[in-house]
Amino acid sequence: MTATKLHSDIVSDIEGGHAVVVAVDTIHLPNWSRSVKHAITVIGYDDINKTYTFVDTCGVRCNGSSKAKNGGTWAIRQATLLTAIKAAGLGYVR
Repeated sequence: MTATKLHSDIVSDIEGGHAVVVAVDTIHLPNWSRSVKHAITVIGYDDINKTYTFVDTCGVRCNGSSKAKNGGTWAIRQATLLTAIKAAGLGYVR
């Protein structure tokens, strides 16, 4: 998996009206501080700021980390999302 391929797939799917479900290692997410394999949904991208927008439905009860936040919409650097996906070793669903 490359950054170019991931970005191409995300752009294609979002422009087609579809989100992308990705499996990540949560240690790389801005609303987590521990490592768990977890699914999030990418719903947008910003090429100027080099970020993806994702939805995390996990709240404080299932997160349980020091940065635990209720589920919601978050931004993550595009390179960081790729790292999080690779760290989980699972990939994404288009």
